[in-house]
Amino acid sequence: MSIRRTNLGLGLALVLAVAVAVAAPSAARAAGAGDGFVVTLFGDWPVADALEVVRLTDEAGGRHVTFIVWLEQDSPSASSVRWEGHPDGTPFDSTPIARKLATAIAEARRRGLSAGIDPIVHERAWSPRHLFWPADRAAWFRSYGARLRELAAFAQRHGCDELIAGSELSLLFQDSTGWRQVIREVRGAFRGHVTISATWPDYAAVRFWDALDSIGVSAYFPLASSARTRSVEGFTRVWKLHRTHLKLLSWIWRRPITFVEVGYPATEVAAVRPSDYDWGNRRRDDEMQARTFEAFRRVWGGDGTLRRFAIWGGQPVAVDAAGTGGKGFLPLGKAAEPVVRALFGDRRRA
Repeated sequence: MSIRRTNLGLGLALVLAVAVAVAAPSAARAAGAGDGFVVTLFGDWPVADALEVVRLTDEAGGRHVTFIVWLEQDSPSASSVRWEGHPDGTPFDSTPIARKLATAIAEARRRGLSAGIDPIVHERAWSPRHLFWPADRAAWFRSYGARLRELAAFAQRHGCDELIAGSELSLLFQDSTGWRQVIREVRGAFRGHVTISATWPDYAAVRFWDALDSIGVSAYFPLASSARTRSVEGFTRVWKLHRTHLKLLSWIWRRPITFVEVGYPATEVAAVRPSDYDWGNRRRDDEMQARTFEAFRRVWGGDGTLRRFAIWGGQPVAVDAAGTGGKGFLPLGKAAEPVVRALFGDRRRA
């Protein structure tokens, strides 16, 4: 019995070692994609705010910006999707956000940055989209696919290099047939990089990575079980464990990794709950944010398996301060800024 367990352990170790060795070359072919920020603006945002995030990204050494486009549906079980704030069937090109987005993308490209678009669906009460399950799933995919065709055509016209086909729709991501159809429709209008953003617990359960160009993840991996843990070395060790799983998946599917979102709030729970938004019950802790970003830099700064990452929280400094009291995800203007600048530098040299 012990011999069998030993052989199994050696076999698993060999598989992981091969994964680490083999996954990186496939990612290297996608190198040079450039890292940056997700522009996290909500509602009918001022175009000046988006232009400010583009400027901040450029000056911090980032080379990419991802813009969010919001869609909505009436409930978690609704079977149709529309552009936020507009009736069903409204074309994306006729919305005010499309015009603002075109201006912001043009500014990014003028500065030499690449641009991507990430469509995020919510329902009126903002319940978790991970649990959306339409009453008529086929109708939902037809409706969502039609919206994505419009967005893909827009992204192609305006020179985007990346389009996220779906964000954190964990239950719906189990319908591979529906998503393969959406991806075909996107590729019919868009020639750039296409992926999705799966949450960190369930990215391994997705079964259509072969239809995409990379394994896209919302990379809010926990690095500690207690807010009392503050060791960069400890955070780094945990990140390396997560990296092992990601490299194995990359090897299995022969796809590089994209962190569609990654980030840490400037609070005491950054390592425990990296996606936490409970500003009213959190204490500002810029040093914790810096330490978590430093662990990320040590693990991913020179690793070619990671094609691209985009840091959540791309807002003007004043917007971050007003909305969160400075506890938000924006690392610029805080103790984490030099770490992020060094991270961008490491990635350019890798």
